Amino acid sequence: MSIYSMTGFSRTETDILDFEVTCELKSVNNRFKDFKFRTPHILNQIELDLKKLCEKYISRGSLDINIHIKRKKSQDEFSLDFNKINSFLKVFKENVTSDYILNPTHFLKNEFYQDADKSKEETLFIEVKKVFEETLKKLQLSRENEGKGLLAIMLENTDLLESHLGKINEYKKSNKDKVESKLKEKLQERNIELEDDQRLYKEIIFYLEKLDIDEETDRAKIHIDKLKANLASSGVTKGREIEFTLQELNREVNTIGSKSHHEKITESVIKCKSYLEKMREQALNIQ
Repeated sequence: MSIYSMTGFSRTETDILDFEVTCELKSVNNRFKDFKFRTPHILNQIELDLKKLCEKYISRGSLDINIHIKRKKSQDEFSLDFNKINSFLKVFKENVTSDYILNPTHFLKNEFYQDADKSKEETLFIEVKKVFEETLKKLQLSRENEGKGLLAIMLENTDLLESHLGKINEYKKSNKDKVESKLKEKLQERNIELEDDQRLYKEIIFYLEKLDIDEETDRAKIHIDKLKANLASSGVTKGREIEFTLQELNREVNTIGSKSHHEKITESVIKCKSYLEKMREQALNIQ
């Protein structure tokens, strides 16, 4: 069984042709899916392909994508395109009136080098996509390892939650008896005979039925089973379903708390809400 965290980090450094390429990915939790690219202009035409690779591995979360491409130091300095540099300087002089001084190192950026031939460019794109997917796989491994910690916390709190729901089941019979006993006492204090007032009798039956928590405990058991099944199965998209199940569990526990007049049930309800809150916080990080 495995779940994936939305938090992870991976980095790959390699040489491709005349370039040093660094690919760095960082993901954090997000209710939706968001990819943020920071790549050099030369990779603009393959950004859609890179996004499709992201879709293959990431179903939820915010992903920061940083790809750096740097020419190797051994690269011949005369591969600079001086036509590009002169064109830039011409536009700069015509439009900039300040005394700003250009640093010669400014022209060592990729856009001022001679254009690579098409075959080399295509090779670069193919290899960058391979490196990018390799980095995505590393990120998935990072998210899976993080998910193991989340899974341990979720399982521990699920067991504690189930234990207290079991206690509520044990106490609910005495809770019903306690409510009925109090009602009888109040009726006796006022010398009311139910046989003499059928309308009041029906009202009391209705009141007692409203305080019954059998349906809530039964539904809570179903939600617990569903939660455990989700945590036990393999898959990469469980976060939303787990969040929904926890929301339904919280609703049943709140209703039990509002109906109960038994101090032991109230204690267990408070414990259950505490465990559910911890699980809800962890579930926000699950993909």
